[in-house]
Amino acid sequence: MSPFVIALILFAITYVLLFALPKYRSYVALGSAVVFSVWLSLFCKDPTIEFGISDVLGAIDFNILMMIAGTMGIVSLFIESKMPMRLADWMLSKFKSVQTSIVAMAVLAVVISAFVDNIPYVLTMLPVVTGVAQSMGVAPYVLYFGLLVGATLGGNITPIGASANITGIGILRKEGYEVKARDFMKISVPFTLTAVLSGYAFIWIF
Repeated sequence: MSPFVIALILFAITYVLLFALPKYRSYVALGSAVVFSVWLSLFCKDPTIEFGISDVLGAIDFNILMMIAGTMGIVSLFIESKMPMRLADWMLSKFKSVQTSIVAMAVLAVVISAFVDNIPYVLTMLPVVTGVAQSMGVAPYVLYFGLLVGATLGGNITPIGASANITGIGILRKEGYEVKARDFMKISVPFTLTAVLSGYAFIWIF
């Protein structure tokens, strides 16, 4: 059986297990990677592929893994510090209208998502935004959109703002292309600001 077919089968099994075992998702992902690596190095019969354990380990970009682990650690500390709740209290004290709250939510999400992975940040802020909406007496989805626009697009500002950025830069580095933060941000800042403003204008109109 070809590595491509094995990869598809393993991906399907992994996807099912991620939903079936939500508390053990990290173990499922790691286990799948180990299983595929071992199969590729020991049992692959494809004559065009010659992989040993050392080749598999050499193909792993540990720099990317450590960068992602670091960003997830920052997210964990951010959540444990109760800072999202404090930010929500501050917003309630400063912004009284729905419009200004949406703007503040989007701006806050852009700034934080530039340095914190956006997926766990959104999961952390959803209950906070719900509480803010209830205190203001408005439907929570109105503020959800402000959060999503900022968090989804804000991660594009810095090289560490999203896992995709870290991975992409890691791939470029392996190919011999060094991407510095200032070079990245020369492109990312105007692009992100344009995207956020466009998204916010869409929400405001519709």
